[in-house]
Amino acid sequence: MGIKQDTGKGFLLISLIFFLIVMGNQPVSALTVSSLSVDPFGTLNPGDTVKTSFNLEDYGVFPEGEIQFFSDLDNPAWNYTIIVNGVENLRPVIEGHNFTISGFELSYKSSDVVSVRMTLDGVAPSVDENTYKTLIRITEYDANGKPVNSTIFEKTALVISHGGGDLISQVGVFRPASGNWYLDYNKSGVVDNEFHFGTTGDVPVTGDWDGDGISDVGVFRPANGNWYMNYNKTGVSDKEFHFGTTGDIPVVGDWDGNGISDVGVFRPANGNWYLDTTKTGVVNTTFHFGTSGDVPVTGDWDGDVATPGEEKIAFTSNPNGSYDYEIYVMNPDGTGNIRLTNNPADDVYPSWSADGSKIAFQSNRDGNDQIYVMNADGTGQTRLTNNTAFDWHPSYSPDGSKIAFASNRDGNFGNYEIYSMNTDGSGQTRLTNNSDFDEYPSYSPDGRKIAFGCVHAPYYQVCVMNADGTGQTLITNSTPNNNMPVWSPDSTKIAFESQRDGENEIYVMNADGSGQTRLSNTTAEGPSWSADGSKIAFASLQNGFSRQIYTMNADGSGQTRLTSDRADNFYPHWGITSPEITHKTRIGVFRPSSGNWYLNYHNDGRVDRIFHFGSSGDVPVVGDWDGDLAMDIGVFRPASGNWYLDTTKTGVVNTTFHFGTRGDIPVVGDWDGNGISDGGVFRPSNGNWYLDITKTGKASTVFHFGTPADVPVARKWV
Repeated sequence: MGIKQDTGKGFLLISLIFFLIVMGNQPVSALTVSSLSVDPFGTLNPGDTVKTSFNLEDYGVFPEGEIQFFSDLDNPAWNYTIIVNGVENLRPVIEGHNFTISGFELSYKSSDVVSVRMTLDGVAPSVDENTYKTLIRITEYDANGKPVNSTIFEKTALVISHGGGDLISQVGVFRPASGNWYLDYNKSGVVDNEFHFGTTGDVPVTGDWDGDGISDVGVFRPANGNWYMNYNKTGVSDKEFHFGTTGDIPVVGDWDGNGISDVGVFRPANGNWYLDTTKTGVVNTTFHFGTSGDVPVTGDWDGDVATPGEEKIAFTSNPNGSYDYEIYVMNPDGTGNIRLTNNPADDVYPSWSADGSKIAFQSNRDGNDQIYVMNADGTGQTRLTNNTAFDWHPSYSPDGSKIAFASNRDGNFGNYEIYSMNTDGSGQTRLTNNSDFDEYPSYSPDGRKIAFGCVHAPYYQVCVMNADGTGQTLITNSTPNNNMPVWSPDSTKIAFESQRDGENEIYVMNADGSGQTRLSNTTAEGPSWSADGSKIAFASLQNGFSRQIYTMNADGSGQTRLTSDRADNFYPHWGITSPEITHKTRIGVFRPSSGNWYLNYHNDGRVDRIFHFGSSGDVPVVGDWDGDLAMDIGVFRPASGNWYLDTTKTGVVNTTFHFGTRGDIPVVGDWDGNGISDGGVFRPSNGNWYLDITKTGKASTVFHFGTPADVPVARKWV
C-alpha cells in the first residue's frame, strides 16, 4: 500500500499512466508514461549507478507547449528515441539535470503513431541526511509556459546519508606531557583551537557525545578508571563518571544506534567488553570477546541497518469526551497510543503518506477547515490550503506526489467537489464539477483512479474516476447512502460504508462495483485496509455511548476492539511508518600473534566472522574504504610502510599501497568529504601529517602539526 522500500538491490517494473489534456483548438491528446523501470530499486547509497527507463506513447497531435524532464541524479545523461509508425529516430544524448522535448519536435499527423523510448543514466548524489531525491520528474507546460499541474509525474528514492553536515575529517593532536589539545580545522598546520583538557597518562578519546553531528573530546584516565568529557572543545569538563580500571582499553561507538557516541572498555586481563550507552558509569552490556594481547576494533561491519517500518493506525479522538478533537496514532493491537496534535481547535481525518513519513489532516485551527500536513511524529505541522471556503478529508496519492481533498470553494459553497494538489500545497486543481456533493476521495494503489462519495439525488453513492477527473462512473446504486470508499492494497476491492440495511455498516465490493457484501453488523463507519489487505479498521458504536476503533478480518470475521475509553474515537487510517536507518557500532578484535580478525555483529560475544589478515607488528585500521556504508578493515605495516585494505572482510587484499615509514602512526579520515575513508600518517619525528585521498600512496596534502609524543586524532571538529 504505497511505495515499497527495500535496502537490498533489486529491479522494479511498473506501468504508470497519466493523462495530459491539451486545451485550445487542437484535438485532445493523451500522454501515457508506461513501462517505468528503476534499477536498482529501493534505498540508494551515494555513488550508486542508477538506470531509469520508460516509454512515452500515444501522442497523436501534440500540444504547442513542451515536456520538461528533471532529475536530482549526478551526471545525468538522457538517451531517447522518437518512434513514428514503427520507424526509430535516435536523438543525441543530452546531459544535465533538466531536459526538454518541445511540442514541435513531436508534432506529427493525427493518424501517425508516435512514441518516445527514453533512458536516464545517473549517479545517486551525496546527502547530508537521509533524503528522498527525485529520480525522474515529468511536467507538461502549455503554450504560455505555464505548468499543467495535474500532469506532473515524479518518481523518488531514499538516498542514505553517510553522516550529518560537512563530512570532511579534520585533524588534531593531544599532548600528554601538558594535557593540551591542538585542533586544525583546515588541515593547513595552523592551530585553530587550543585548550587544556587532561593530564599525563590520560588516553584521549573522541566522539559525538551530544548528538549534534560534531565530534567532541574527552580522556580516559587509567589511574582511576574515570572518563572526562568536554562537549564544546573549550577545556571545561561537561561530564565525569567512573567506568573501567587500570589496564582497560577505552573504546567509543554508537552502541544503540541513536546517533550519539557511547563509551566502553575492553579488558585484556579477561577478554571482556563492558559497554555504557548512557555515559553514566552503568554497565548496559557485558560479554566476553577476545584475549590478552588482542587489539580492540569497532565499526558498523554490516553497514546501515534499515529497521522495517511499523504498522500504525492514525485516528481522531476527543480526549476525555471533550469538544476538542485531536490526531492520535496507535499500534494495530491498540497499544502505544500517542497524541500528535494538541491545540484548542479540531484536528481530524488523518491520512498517511505512502512512505510513512507524513500525515495529512484537516483542521480549523486558523478559523475554517483547511488541509494541513505534519511529520509522522507530529512535528512540522504546516498549512497547505488557505481560502475562505472549507477544505477537508485529505488523501495521499500512492507515489506521494499529490493530495486529493474535498472543498466547497469556487463559489460552490452549497456543494463540495474533489480537488487535488501537490504535497507542498501548490497546483490546486479541481477534478469534479457536479451539481451535488463529491467528497471522501481515495486514490487507488496504482494512482490511476480515485474513488469518492458522490451524491446522486437524493442519496450518496460511490463513484470512481480517473486521477485527472475524467471518466466519472457510478458503481453503487442502492438506497439510502453509500459513502467513504477505500481501495484494497491490491486494487481489486473497495470497502465502503452503507445504510442500505438500516444502520450504517461496512461493506466490500469488487473494484467494478460487483459483489457487494456486508461485513459488519455493529453500526460501523470509516473503513481502512491494513497494508497487506488482510484486515480492515473501522469505528463502531457497539457500546452505544461513543465511537471506538475496531479491526476485523477482510471477510468480516474476528472483530476486535482496540480503544476503550470515554472519548469519541473515529476515522482510523492504517499506515506504515518510514523505515528507520540506524548506524550501530559493533566490536571486534585483531590478534597480532596470529594476524586473525574476529568480528561480532551483535555485540553479544559471539564470533560472527573470523579471517586472517595481517601479521605480528601490524597496526589494525578501520574505515569505509569503498563508500558502501559498511566499515571495512585493513592493516598498516610499520616495517615496510605498506597499507593492506580488505573491503569484504574475508581476508582478501583488495588494495595495497606504500604510504609511510617506520615510526609513523596511521590515521584514517574522510579528507575530501566524499563519504569514502582515506589513509594518512602522523610522523612524530618531525610532527608532519601526510594525507592520501586516493589510497594510491601519493601524498595529497602535507603539513606540520604536532611534536614527538603527541597523540594524533582525526574527527569532524566543526
